[in-house]
Amino acid sequence: YEISCSLVGSEMCIRDSNGNAAQNNASYAGYRTEYINQGVNNIVNCSTRFSSAVKHISMNNFERANINLSFGDMDVYFDGCNIPSGHAIIDINGKFGNLVLYIPSGWNVDVQTGTMAGRVKERNRPNVSANSPVVTLNGVMQFGSVEIQYI
Repeated sequence: YEISCSLVGSEMCIRDSNGNAAQNNASYAGYRTEYINQGVNNIVNCSTRFSSAVKHISMNNFERANINLSFGDMDVYFDGCNIPSGHAIIDINGKFGNLVLYIPSGWNVDVQTGTMAGRVKERNRPNVSANSPVVTLNGVMQFGSVEIQYI
């Protein structure tokens, strides 16, 4: 137990020569920003640990996103995605963090995500037609929140 606590602290103390927290990607207002326009077999993997990140996903044949979040914040934009099959899955594995999903207003989201000492909240949920693409939100968020913003 003592070893794991000291490792957590050491990751948070990594600094560059100016004393700023080290980052390895371009950043926007303190968030690491990544643009993803392809995945393997139409699957995209997004993850962040001990930091904040923004992911912009643009895929013509989006089928699945695996999101892993530990001790941080992540915003994921799906507005550049198309779902020609009519169904996609977003699988969440989150601990001690906040996740905001920016979902196109034409998608029908089926929330199946579990929480432990957390919550899932939807904002601006639109009325969608029966033939709209369905996105199933699976997984779990522990000690954190998932917010769905329709755009």
